Amino acid sequence: MRVRRHKFSPSHAGLLDSQDRYALLEPEQILERAGIRRGMRVADVGAGSGFFTIPIAKMVGNEGKVFAIDIQEGMIAILNEKIKRLKIKNVEALLSTEERIPLPDESVDLAFLAQTLHELEDYATLEEIGRILKPRGTLAILEWKKDADTNMGPPFEERLTQEQTIEIAEGAGFALKNLLENLSYHYLAIFVKQSSSV
Repeated sequence: MRVRRHKFSPSHAGLLDSQDRYALLEPEQILERAGIRRGMRVADVGAGSGFFTIPIAKMVGNEGKVFAIDIQEGMIAILNEKIKRLKIKNVEALLSTEERIPLPDESVDLAFLAQTLHELEDYATLEEIGRILKPRGTLAILEWKKDADTNMGPPFEERLTQEQTIEIAEGAGFALKNLLENLSYHYLAIFVKQSSSV
């Protein structure tokens, strides 16, 4: 069932790269705990303006590759300008839809979905992630805690509990590997693609 969800506007993209957000999230620490390693091929799904894309690119190095996926042309334009300005060679920004990610089957080691799951109108995106992940590939989902009291993030009623996130991902063919809840305002759920997920 398709539900209309609020999407973060490219006109507010500057907020995504604010120092307050960096202090709140500590992206490198989160990405390390998500399992990002040198040489990986990573899909940053819902990449926005590249808040996580840029540190992922540094972590995977020249041997790796980052596919920055977003459904908004404005975000892709902002990200492409940032990639060009920073002279980053191992990132490719790709415009997608929620139903189709423009990557081949079993082409990435890890998919990172940061603060995006609660925005999806349905969960076809998770099925697509299952398609593009290699066998036993990793899906890492970062979401706001339901009760985290902060002036950032989506309204409380739009947030997903840890249990909801796990149920959604398991329904799309993923098995929970680890749940990290000791982040200040977020939780990080790490899943593995099951053999039946395509």
